[in-house]
Amino acid sequence: MANQKEIEALIYEALNKQKQGNQHSLWDCLVLVGLTSINQGHYAAYLYKSALETTAIESKQLLWRRYADALSEMLIVVGLPKTLNALYSMMPMVEKSDLINLKKSDWEADTSARGWQYATLTHHDLADRYKEIALYAPDVVTHITLNLSIEKLLSDYSMHDGLATMALLLTVLVTMNCSIQASWYADGYLRHGGEKESLRGVVEFAKKIAHDAGSELPADFPSVENMLGGTPP
Repeated sequence: MANQKEIEALIYEALNKQKQGNQHSLWDCLVLVGLTSINQGHYAAYLYKSALETTAIESKQLLWRRYADALSEMLIVVGLPKTLNALYSMMPMVEKSDLINLKKSDWEADTSARGWQYATLTHHDLADRYKEIALYAPDVVTHITLNLSIEKLLSDYSMHDGLATMALLLTVLVTMNCSIQASWYADGYLRHGGEKESLRGVVEFAKKIAHDAGSELPADFPSVENMLGGTPP
């Protein structure tokens, strides 16, 4: 069972690691996708609010884009409902002008209407949150829903490069106890130029996310060494 205090402490740990890292650090995004993958995506609001407190005004748009793109990267693994749960929890705190910057092109009205209908029918369990967001920013919410697609994965529009994508997906697969698939992406992390020690850091942090969120991994979950030994060529 999830412990709110432990999850909040985990978020602060990720933000502190982010501050201590370099410009390519990804810890806040890793905790975002990790929590989202195990049905704790509503904590995205807490993460975003906490991150905003130390983010310069001129960088707030960048912060929103980083988080939205990170969630888009993991969509293919965790599915749309969990992804939207995290996105929509953040949106009321995002400047409306920044929300619009997620757009790549204009959508025709009928397409947006059908997208909205699909979202509300398929994800009725989030009806109250959809209603809240629709009132806040009706002009962009359907676009964002439709724009979350496999097209975003490794696309030129994403802020995250191949190495970052490997780290994001690896985190999700570890927290969801998908050891075989995690092994593939551990190998992919190295092939994209990552170092073994930083790979170990990503995997251990993913395990911590699962533990602190009350989603224990089995004791025999493979180590990084075992992951790399079991990956295909």
